[in-house]
Amino acid sequence: MKENVIETKKLTKKYKNGYGIFDIDLIINYGSVFGYLGPNGAGKSTSIRALLGFIKPTSGNANILIDEDKINKFTSYDSWTDSSKVNRKVGYVPGEIAFPENLTGIQFIKEIYGLRKLDNWDYVNELIQYWNVDVSIKIKKLSKGNKQKIALITAWMHNPDIIILDEPTTGLDPLMQQKFIDLVNKSKNEGKAIILSSHVFSEIEKVCDNVAIIKQGKIISLININELQQSNKSSYIIKVKNSINIEQLSNKNINVISYSKNDFKVEINNDDHNKLIDVLSTFNVVKIQEIKFDLEDYFMSYYDQTKEKSINQSAEKTLIKTKSKKHNLFTVTLRKHYIYWLVTTLMTILFSSSILGFTLYSDSFISSDSDSSVSGLVAGSITSSTSFIFLIYLVHIIISGNSILVSEVEKGTLVNILIANQSRKSIILTKMFTLILGYTLSILLLFIFNIILILASSKSNSVDIGIIIINFLGLYLLLIALISIVFLCSSIFNKSAISLAVGGGLCVIFFFFAVLGQTVDSLKVLKYLSINSLTNFNMTNANEVSKYISKIIFLIIISISCYISSYFVFIKKDLHL
Repeated sequence: MKENVIETKKLTKKYKNGYGIFDIDLIINYGSVFGYLGPNGAGKSTSIRALLGFIKPTSGNANILIDEDKINKFTSYDSWTDSSKVNRKVGYVPGEIAFPENLTGIQFIKEIYGLRKLDNWDYVNELIQYWNVDVSIKIKKLSKGNKQKIALITAWMHNPDIIILDEPTTGLDPLMQQKFIDLVNKSKNEGKAIILSSHVFSEIEKVCDNVAIIKQGKIISLININELQQSNKSSYIIKVKNSINIEQLSNKNINVISYSKNDFKVEINNDDHNKLIDVLSTFNVVKIQEIKFDLEDYFMSYYDQTKEKSINQSAEKTLIKTKSKKHNLFTVTLRKHYIYWLVTTLMTILFSSSILGFTLYSDSFISSDSDSSVSGLVAGSITSSTSFIFLIYLVHIIISGNSILVSEVEKGTLVNILIANQSRKSIILTKMFTLILGYTLSILLLFIFNIILILASSKSNSVDIGIIIINFLGLYLLLIALISIVFLCSSIFNKSAISLAVGGGLCVIFFFFAVLGQTVDSLKVLKYLSINSLTNFNMTNANEVSKYISKIIFLIIISISCYISSYFVFIKKDLHL
């Protein structure tokens, strides 16, 4: 058979997220087994999908030589444009098997047999017997290993010249794994070309002639197994009775890889065995053990070297990028919520300013003579807009107070903060501070805009600013109290739905109790069940604030109590992350 059955040139498949395979150059021969090694996500399956024509390369190509009529007359096919012709001659075991589960094993095999238009059922029966699988059972009832056997049967059933195997022994017991190795070696001796992607190093080592190590979509090493196994170097672990004098070894130019008190590991050229024997004659040797070639050790040592280099390069790049930007717990918390906070604040300012501006420039305001009537109009305007403003804030409180803590616990994202050298205390205090600061700034901006509009009016001297301050103070204290309740629920519960139902439900209930208590005479008692009622400051003069000191103190006590409770609950609770 002709040698180069598969040849890729600069084969590249780049995805939008930056992952993929890049500049893959491979030559695979008939009568050989080519191993593909790499960690998860390295690009093994992507390479295989490109060879099978399942995905279109971004650039480069893969050519497959097929002997259509088994007469040593080969035709070169492009894996993408001629994928249907290629796949007729290829056997394939995918990394993730998906069979129609309502069929029995034999029904599925016969279905594939018919689709391939085969005419040698005896060979298929041989494969079924070889793998010793009960094909009369429905696929959904088969074990992982038995499903894998059916995949292997269908990969070999048409006697293909090319076989591509992606983690083919997953689920197979050791006996079946050995039968797999025997079948692969038999197929190789028959002249088939086989690609084997596997995490089982012993499997690769036993059957493969050449191995490619792939990392981050690029081939970083091509290994000839026979050459490595026949290396001109030998390694030994030598155990001695007495303590080792490492200088004795160094003076004899013996390459010591590692050593401890009573043993050492050496690597020598095969021509230097007499030198080693001469050196060992000065020691009381207990044991000499030759270290056989091990593909896994080779792979790990090679991969660790490239990994360290890659990590160092990435660290340098990251350092350059992050010099101009500092990250701390406060900025991380703020980043997740500032847009919604900004939208809420702008909405309240726009609505309140519109209502107040309409009042300030209305005919009734301009024609008012007494200071009390002017203050009454302004206070009434602010009070009338407060209910709608409160509803806007209420929605924000329920969402932000709930998402700032419990949602991170539920999603597991809080673990990223916890392992970043942040204590529970710093987390809860930072999130608490962020919420309080957000509402403080929002109410302060709302107050400033209203004061600016009042001062810009023609009768600003007639407005009692004290009443305006008290009204905004009441709204602020109410919001801080409600957010403390929602925050406490977010600290107690580990499920967003429960926290939202309890905390948000209480806020909504308080609101409706206050509304009903003020508007329906028969339900006046309800207002005493709502903390919203504590902000009803019906004043005509700011000096009357002393009447409402007890309400203000009560709101402050509620807030402080809930925040303190949140702190102690969170630092002691179980976090199911």
